[in-house]
Amino acid sequence: MGRSISLREGKIYEYDMRDSWTDSVSDWWNDSEAGPTEITIPGRLTYPNGKRAYYQTGDLLFGVNLKRYQLERLYLEYQRTKESDFSWAAFLMLVLGVDGDGNVVDRILSITGNDDKGHVVTKSFLKLSDTVFLELTQTNGVQERHRTFSEFRTSFIFAYYAKTTAAIIPFAEGVVDIVSVFIGGGAKNIFSSLFKKYGKRKVLGAVFKLGGERIIRVIMSKLSLRVARFITRTSKDVIRRYLAANDIEMIKRQVDKNAKVGLNTDRILKESIRDAVADNLIGEVIGGIESIFPDGTGKNIIPIDVREKIVLFITKHLFVVMLSPITDFLRGSIQSIDYAGDKNSYGSRLSKKFEADMKSKFSPKIVMDTMEKALKELISKPELVF
Repeated sequence: MGRSISLREGKIYEYDMRDSWTDSVSDWWNDSEAGPTEITIPGRLTYPNGKRAYYQTGDLLFGVNLKRYQLERLYLEYQRTKESDFSWAAFLMLVLGVDGDGNVVDRILSITGNDDKGHVVTKSFLKLSDTVFLELTQTNGVQERHRTFSEFRTSFIFAYYAKTTAAIIPFAEGVVDIVSVFIGGGAKNIFSSLFKKYGKRKVLGAVFKLGGERIIRVIMSKLSLRVARFITRTSKDVIRRYLAANDIEMIKRQVDKNAKVGLNTDRILKESIRDAVADNLIGEVIGGIESIFPDGTGKNIIPIDVREKIVLFITKHLFVVMLSPITDFLRGSIQSIDYAGDKNSYGSRLSKKFEADMKSKFSPKIVMDTMEKALKELISKPELVF
């Protein structure tokens, strides 16, 4: 016994078909008339929808399991960029913790006409979980499939005989999330909803797992142009904050070995590094993370609170390696400048000396090595930050 369908008033009805010699013998033996019998029990449909004994716009049909290599040939969302080996499907699968193969289903978008004069429009989706589906785009750029009802009926019969229905689940608006990715020139920003539903750690962890090596490589290649500015900004900010927090007498006491008063630079340096990271380095870090997404689709995906946490994480690493040398440079600069004149005059001379010492003595390699170490830790252990 097979199955077929008919179209009436925007609804698709399914039938049992008496299509074999054994069916004919059974009909003769039981003195019954051969012919199609309409399915009236919802649970007996090939693709059950829970409550209806017919199909309508929004229903899912034609589930088929495909291997990753097949999906990569058929759909743009599976195709990986040469630069980062990123694909939207692989990314979302990592977020949801599913394997590389996929179950593809068709969703009915519209039904018009009746039977052979009818027309059905469908779109393919990748089932990511029982409640999350990813819209798929064929490699030729087509998203929607337009078929006459005769063609649609042929697809239905073929799918029935191919027994590809095992993974179909009911579809209901409000229960299933449809994830849309606009291919070729941008993307709907799906990250806010992903962050909300699955958490920043899980989503960004998937980003880092897919593109970690590239992220670090891109960031480090661009940081070399920024490090000199970072050091200059930090130097200016440290001395500005230090002079604002101390009068000349306090400065004298801090460098007097007999006074036993240390330079109060910990808080000042931490704040200065934080601000310098935010102004000079974080843009390259965020840009490196976004670089793994194709065609600029990852632009502005990192929320402000995540950005701030990354700034603090990098600041912590840089503070550890910069505190001792900067304190020594500051002490040496203070000791080499006389205290003549008012505070403004003294402050100007001290600033120039300290900034010159930082520029000539503080190695940018310290910053580069520390940044690389911090980035590797961030990529491998996002739970330390988020």
